Amino acid sequence: MIEDGNNLAELPKRWIWINFEALAEANPNALKAGPFGSALKKSFYVLNGYKIYGQEQVIREDPFYGDYYIDEERYEVLKSCAVKPGDILISLVGTIGKF
Repeated sequence: MIEDGNNLAELPKRWIWINFEALAEANPNALKAGPFGSALKKSFYVLNGYKIYGQEQVIREDPFYGDYYIDEERYEVLKSCAVKPGDILISLVGTIGKF
């Protein structure tokens, strides 16, 4: 929970304010941004393999959108960024909201 809730909006009954750290799984990579730049170039993409999730899926709210994949070798390098059921993905670039 958020310790200092003095400046936060009032919520409906039974709702609480909570920060990401409190929601995160207890492991060193639970909250992570990336991969970026040279770690995930489009030249690494293959026709099938491990699906890449990015801002396109987050903004569209559609995990099936897109067709970017990496092979086993690249996945092993980036597996600390693997997405698991229940994970929350947030786009750090792009839109700040929809109307």
